[in-house]
Amino acid sequence: MDPAVSTTLPSALPCPFCGSSRIVKGERYFAMCVDCGATGPERNSDASQRKFTADWNTRINQASTSGH
Repeated sequence: MDPAVSTTLPSALPCPFCGSSRIVKGERYFAMCVDCGATGPERNSDASQRKFTADWNTRINQASTSGH
């Protein structure tokens, strides 16, 4: 994926796996880390940028507390 043509999610928390703050809306309706490729849950095509960010940020919290 070319991050230059992706929608950046500025309110997204850093990636829990690599620490990158380069989080974008992926090609298939999910938030994605540009640096390591980690993805958040997939959404419907009509989901808003806010939903992608909320899903990503929730995943961050789950990764932090689960020890993975």
